[in-house]
Amino acid sequence: MTSQNVFMTAAGFVGRELIGGMLYYPIWWYGAGLLAFLKRRGQSLQNFEASVGLTVWIINWTTPMFGQYDIWGKIISFGVRTAVIIFKSAQVVLYCLGQLVMILGWLGLPMIVVWELWYHLSAWL
Repeated sequence: MTSQNVFMTAAGFVGRELIGGMLYYPIWWYGAGLLAFLKRRGQSLQNFEASVGLTVWIINWTTPMFGQYDIWGKIISFGVRTAVIIFKSAQVVLYCLGQLVMILGWLGLPMIVVWELWYHLSAWL
């Protein structure tokens, strides 16, 4: 009598946890999971921008390179820094686009999984 009661209690607990987890999963995926994912993507973008050093180049855009303060040193430094800033900006923009693709993938992945399950399991029904 007691072993059957323990078995039924355990089976009920496992069933509730399994069903509850399956029902809570989409809520977590598009709620707390999405917020955590967006936070990680934001941190990744900040880390990438810091490694590229775009803000440092923008801050020092008009500072002459190599301490040459004559007119040609300023003109050449401005031109070189402008080219570098354009290149580094393109890097950051491409990285942002990659992060956007990852976010869209996060949003679309559960729908793709459900669609594929439905498509493949409908052959058995």
